Amino acid sequence: MIAAVMLLFAACGANDPEAKRYAMLTGEGGTGSDALTEQVWAGLGAAAAEKPCVATVYTPEENTEAAFKEQLKTAKKDGAKLVFCAGEPMRETLIAGQKANKKLHFVLIEDDTSQSVLKTAKAQEDGKEEEEEIYKNTHFANVAPQDAGYLIGYALVMNGNTRLGFMGGEETVDTAYACGLIQGAERAASDKALSAGTVTIRITFTGDVQMSPAKMDLAMQWYDDGTEVIYAPQKGVRKSVVAAAELSENGRVAASGTEDASAESARILLSAKMDYAAVVKKIAADFENDSFAGGERTTYGVLDGCVSLAADYSSLTGFSDTSYSLLLSNLSSGQARIGRTEQITSQIISINME
Repeated sequence: MIAAVMLLFAACGANDPEAKRYAMLTGEGGTGSDALTEQVWAGLGAAAAEKPCVATVYTPEENTEAAFKEQLKTAKKDGAKLVFCAGEPMRETLIAGQKANKKLHFVLIEDDTSQSVLKTAKAQEDGKEEEEEIYKNTHFANVAPQDAGYLIGYALVMNGNTRLGFMGGEETVDTAYACGLIQGAERAASDKALSAGTVTIRITFTGDVQMSPAKMDLAMQWYDDGTEVIYAPQKGVRKSVVAAAELSENGRVAASGTEDASAESARILLSAKMDYAAVVKKIAADFENDSFAGGERTTYGVLDGCVSLAADYSSLTGFSDTSYSLLLSNLSSGQARIGRTEQITSQIISINME
């Protein structure tokens, strides 16, 4: 049995055969099961409002193959044209659906912090190609974590913070955030003409994303050693870092994620938002313009309007709206560039200017 929730907009009725309708297939937790799913559904609703047309979410009563097939069958019968799924749990549903429904268009919004990253990395280590095939009616999309790290690193160094820390969880997943942090800090150091060795970044990967006393103790050690700001992109790790910062005299935290994290603590100095809703709106617009990127994986970032600094960074004294606009202009023109991910190990990195 399928439970369906529908958004209707007057200019395009539910029975209009010409309407290009949007659907979202979820697990039994529905659109509120996690932040990624919530953002995808919010983006789909916004895209439908702009069309305007109808967006429908289909939620099964249980997570079984039969229930998901029925879910997709109902969406197709209702006239769905563009079908979204979010996150690793929905991957198999989409892979099966694209093969059996080639007249539909499918989108999987992937989260770079999901198990899919680990699965891909493990396959590469074993010398195996990915088994799944992306058909021409299917598009895989994610948001660039290195872009979030880049914005954080640039803003912090422009603000005058030169002793930075990065505390990630699983190294395979979080390396991209750390690489972005380094690149952004390097660019800011260059823009400020800082001398070699002025900026240092201490980096570690804790192996998991759970809050723990060990992570809190390590963060306390870093703050005691003079680290000014620790960037913790994963929420569980960040809770440990925030707890340490709140016990230290001057410890500050930088964050990133699907939402502005600044409300988590007064010690969070800066937050970057990875906007999956914006990704959904962009893909829907491409679909309507007959430029759907079928058979492809696309990573969306700063230049796509899908990664940005949170609106309120007024607590920063050396970084302003003007600084931000100039950075975006330089990235857009190619004068500044966010490069590919490199392997990083736990260490203190001295950023040397050439």
